[in-house]
Amino acid sequence: MSNVQLSVCLVTYNHVRYIEEAIQSVLAQKLAVDWELIISDDCSTDGTQDIVRRYAAQQPQIVRPILRERNLGAFVHVTELLRAARGEFVAYLDGDDKYTDASKLQIQMEYLRDHPGCAGCFHDLAVVSANGDTVHESLLAAQGSTFRPIVQQADLFNAGEIAQINTWLFRRKCIDDLPAWVANFPIDKSLAFHIADFGDWGYIDRKMSLYRLHGGGIYSPLPAHHQDLMLLKQMKSLYSERTYRVRYNDIIRAKLCHYSMTVARAYRSTSRFRYVKHLAEYVLYHPRPITAFKVILSEEILQLRAKENKVK
Repeated sequence: MSNVQLSVCLVTYNHVRYIEEAIQSVLAQKLAVDWELIISDDCSTDGTQDIVRRYAAQQPQIVRPILRERNLGAFVHVTELLRAARGEFVAYLDGDDKYTDASKLQIQMEYLRDHPGCAGCFHDLAVVSANGDTVHESLLAAQGSTFRPIVQQADLFNAGEIAQINTWLFRRKCIDDLPAWVANFPIDKSLAFHIADFGDWGYIDRKMSLYRLHGGGIYSPLPAHHQDLMLLKQMKSLYSERTYRVRYNDIIRAKLCHYSMTVARAYRSTSRFRYVKHLAEYVLYHPRPITAFKVILSEEILQLRAKENKVK
């Protein structure tokens, strides 16, 4: 197709248990435009590629397969897939999630056409377990979202203001030149922030997809301090970009302090080196180093000694 207006980017790796549901949920979309489904598999070893080949053979006018012969890793794989999109609008889906409303993508395209100031839009979604049992009826409610009708870039520092990536539709021009820092995980949070350079995010009050929690995920199943490490990495990436450092200096440094301290405390009893390293970062990013030292003295050193003396 030479006039593709919508690209759906489906990323998969060892999703043999779920991939058919994901593909079928995309093919069931009722669309009034020329569109493509790009399915990129990162060298699966469980039969996922065979399923992708079958659907590509059945629907060659829509399905465009990209079957990797070597594993790229999650972050490179996603960015390479996004670069393959040809449509004016881009949607995303992981191979273990699915769309639940056949009008989802058409509704979102119409929203963006009606809201030229928005770079992207999203909606609410349900969360299910590996077996399909409902974990959360509303992910946004579970995350404590304020359900803003318009989410600006500064709002993205608040947890839960934008839904999971399978709810998004955004303008392809936003990803024509992806900066390297976007590939720092969690890529959905980094990508949402980058897209907001081009305009706001609009919220559509409707549940139209689901997100599946299972042990094969690369973020949700991780311990809290590992998630905090990833968020710390993202904040460091933002801080390294002069534009964001100037625009959001106070917010980013507050986040850097918060994640440095929570990660340090997670390592307090298991790794003295990492504990001290992240405490040092807490001091480095704190706007008042002397105050930071006082916090460490009172909340870490003195409390730790008090606990040790109590044990003795």
